[in-house]
Amino acid sequence: MTARSSIWPHVPLASVASVLVFAFCARAEAPVTAIQSGPSLDARWARALEGVAAKSGDGVVWVGWSVRRPEEAVIMSDAGTEVKPGRGGRPLREHVGLDIDNAKRRVAFLFAFPIGQGDEERIVATRLRSLWTPIDLGSAPLMWLGEAEDAESVALLERIFAEVRSPDVRTEFGPMVAIHADTRVALPVLRRIVRGDLPEEVRAEAIAWIGYQLPDPEVTEVVAEVLERGPSLAILDEALGALVPAEIIRRGLLDRLVDLLRDHPDPQARALVAEALEPYDHPLAVAALEAAARHDPTAVVRLEAVDALADSGMRGAEQALARIAIDAGDPDVRREATDHLEDDSM
Repeated sequence: MTARSSIWPHVPLASVASVLVFAFCARAEAPVTAIQSGPSLDARWARALEGVAAKSGDGVVWVGWSVRRPEEAVIMSDAGTEVKPGRGGRPLREHVGLDIDNAKRRVAFLFAFPIGQGDEERIVATRLRSLWTPIDLGSAPLMWLGEAEDAESVALLERIFAEVRSPDVRTEFGPMVAIHADTRVALPVLRRIVRGDLPEEVRAEAIAWIGYQLPDPEVTEVVAEVLERGPSLAILDEALGALVPAEIIRRGLLDRLVDLLRDHPDPQARALVAEALEPYDHPLAVAALEAAARHDPTAVVRLEAVDALADSGMRGAEQALARIAIDAGDPDVRREATDHLEDDSM
């Protein structure tokens, strides 16, 4: 691949009258094919895959489409080790001929196929991009399917990723679904990912991006289900980052965090929960952290609980630290609590 992408002329795709329109930049880099041969996204996708299969040579062909979001956001994510991300590049909107106003609230999904292999299981890389953010396609051709509605986009994504073989590429399934604005079509798929028999990294990545759908109550419910299912460390880490303390308290999920701090079998997970409880201004959080500082069987968890109390500013936290400093069984914990109290008094 070359180090720079070409620029697609500023010609609206809607003005392209032919079924397939080929356009090349002056240096013949990153040729773009606009495919508008079918009324549905499925039909355009099928036509693009036929085009990929008909090509010969080395390298990859990118196939992609975009959806509209209600707000402007910087969304950039790359997956797949066989096509290394380039640096820099031009905004994707320039490749596909959109002006900045039309590109601001659009996000694109791009899939790399080895040339001559138009089968979905052969996808080797993906790019997830706001259309106004840079992307380096090098000299690889792009087949552009235009804009899609959320329902057909999510349905096609779910079908594609049921076929994909690459573990790296499969981790992008959740993020791509999560950024669709229509929760009615995105949430059922996200729920299937999070609750399904899928590799941990696939589920964790879906949870990491689920924040794009918050504060939808049903999204919160999906994350709540994750917390109820005895999550692993990686999944717990993403789930804790997806909810704000006020929402957890409002939905009665704080009890579940307290249970995880006390009972999760992984000490790293318990330490993570202790750290996550820091911003909670609630008596349950104070009591749980004091109990962990005193009784957790792992030193790192005990010390993390002390630090969370010290950094929290919660009502009652200073009194809990004072009690710990006096009579906690672990001398290191007593010392840590004392140091925090002395630092605060200076």
